[in-house]
Amino acid sequence: MPTDPDRAAPPTTSGIVASRTGQLADSAHRSAASFELAFAPVLLALVGLWLDRTLGTTPFLVVGLAVLGVLGVGVKIYYQYRHHMATLQSSAPWADRTVDRLAERESAA
Repeated sequence: MPTDPDRAAPPTTSGIVASRTGQLADSAHRSAASFELAFAPVLLALVGLWLDRTLGTTPFLVVGLAVLGVLGVGVKIYYQYRHHMATLQSSAPWADRTVDRLAERESAA
């Protein structure tokens, strides 16, 4: 069926879809941290429980590995947060651009 050149094209929603997809990806990334915070200590505690039963020791490995899991995930989330904030800060309108200006001047000279 031939298209009518006088007829307006339907509006595109690609910008809206891309924006929504980006929001969903960010939301999924944030929720992944909660799963890491919940499952890493549990998984390490289960490994510690297996090791304690295998070695016949008291539950020191269960507690120790669970604490190690909590600390490890906490450190990971902290550094991810710092990196994300530094990225946002560098792209903010109030960011210090003197280093960028100096590099431009040196490359122009």
